[in-house]
Amino acid sequence: MRIGRCLCRFSAAVWAQGWFFSARSAMNRRIFLHGVITVLAGVPLARLTGETAWAQAPARYSRIVVDTKPLEQRGGSYSASIIRPQLQAALQREFAGSIGRGGPVLTVRVNTVLLNGAPAGGRRDGGGPVSDYLEAEVTTGTLHFPLLVTQDALTAGGASYLPGYEERRLRALADSLASWVRRRV
Repeated sequence: MRIGRCLCRFSAAVWAQGWFFSARSAMNRRIFLHGVITVLAGVPLARLTGETAWAQAPARYSRIVVDTKPLEQRGGSYSASIIRPQLQAALQREFAGSIGRGGPVLTVRVNTVLLNGAPAGGRRDGGGPVSDYLEAEVTTGTLHFPLLVTQDALTAGGASYLPGYEERRLRALADSLASWVRRRV
């Protein structure tokens, strides 16, 4: 209702100034009317749908499972040993109020991790940003969808000259994945 009142006040003010009757503003009049019709048609639809959600899953989960076996099978056991506990902890934080009795199991399966090989100097050909990638699948009940998380390799892990740079980049990818899982579920 508030949108409708504001729209009526605006259109009355525009009409009173004579803007609507100008011969030069025929196109403006059409654009204005098109906008009014679009807004008025969209208000009932917005009330019906409420908030927009990407995934329609239950709000409670019985437990959270992080599966890194596909990553380990591809030779990424080092990455899996860092990502699994970090991702488990990050998901526990993200879903703190949603874990308990009842509901389906939330499973996050990490398939691929790709850390850029030359983060300190940009791309090997000398230009452009570099990114780290983490590909995962999320399953809960009947809902199943893939997620691809990217992070800027130059800023995600902090200073590249300090020890543990790759570990910090992997932990940043795991944290980012957890926040995206929360947004999508």
